[in-house]
Amino acid sequence: MNPEQELYDLVYSKCLELTQDTYDYLPQEDEPVNYPFIHVGNLDLIANQTSTTLGGRFTVTVDIWGDKTQRIEISSLGNVLLEQFQGFLNSENYRFSAIFNAHEKRMMIDTSVPNTIFQRCNLTLVFQLI
Repeated sequence: MNPEQELYDLVYSKCLELTQDTYDYLPQEDEPVNYPFIHVGNLDLIANQTSTTLGGRFTVTVDIWGDKTQRIEISSLGNVLLEQFQGFLNSENYRFSAIFNAHEKRMMIDTSVPNTIFQRCNLTLVFQLI
């Protein structure tokens, strides 16, 4: 397996530990979901390679969605995830180092679904393949 998939799987499994309502896609409007839920989204890689190793910096986006009354709950879940993604993470074949001072957390109100207000915590998690 490649390093980006193993990192994605690690992040996804940590989110599942917080709530079974974790998705690798955004549920459709007509799909029943429980709030809050976690969406593990995009993974980006800026690769660097030497003559003997392949390395890189990975960015993973995680969104925690809640209804309009769940701001404190989703903010707390975001903080728990930030705490979990410190130090080193080991997958089956790779080792990653969290770049904690590059992690970002944004709290926002989302009105992208008509006649609906969501609270949303958006996390950008940054890791280095070592």
